[in-house]
Amino acid sequence: MEKRIQRLEEENHRLNQALAAAKEHPKLTVKRGEKIDKLKEKKAALKRKVALLRQKEKSLQKEVNRAGQDGYAKEMANMLKRYYEMEEQFGQMKREMAKDLKEIHAENEQKIQSQVQERLAENKTEIQKELERRFEDNETNIQGHGKEIQQQLDERFAENETKLQTQKNNLLHLSNSIETMQKKLVELYPVVLGTTFNEQGYFTTLMVRTPDHSFGLRYCE
Repeated sequence: MEKRIQRLEEENHRLNQALAAAKEHPKLTVKRGEKIDKLKEKKAALKRKVALLRQKEKSLQKEVNRAGQDGYAKEMANMLKRYYEMEEQFGQMKREMAKDLKEIHAENEQKIQSQVQERLAENKTEIQKELERRFEDNETNIQGHGKEIQQQLDERFAENETKLQTQKNNLLHLSNSIETMQKKLVELYPVVLGTTFNEQGYFTTLMVRTPDHSFGLRYCE
């Protein structure tokens, strides 16, 4: 009987360790807390029953010492009956505690997996937002550079257009001046243009001083 009681105490010690490990798990829910409270109650009940069994063992031992052989056999039979009943109760209690601990560990594992999945989803969302933000920043920068380059090109095109228009106006003015000079020369003397030929070649026009101290045109063949 002493060995059986010792075995029950060892089982009680293992259950105590499992209970302590379950209590140390972070973020216990209300449901798990209630199960741990039940385990505490069962542990206390188991401790009381072990103490009661030891007390009965001592009492039975005293009765056996005082009783005769027949009384000893009868008391031993009763004692064994009560012991087996107690052992059955301990076994049932042990199975219930093991079941409760298994449920607690399963809930803890499920919660940890859920937290990991939530964290992964949050990280994925944060990364996606960061990528979108950087893409928008890059797109804005590209658009800004594009507008700046387009503005510079427009300014250069406008500047070149202005220069071309100025040159065009200057050429037009020069052409008009040449045309005016040609008209005046034609009016002054047709030979000045050098379009009349003779046998020796072009007519020549020379500038000579006139008696009134002015200049005039002279030609020779």
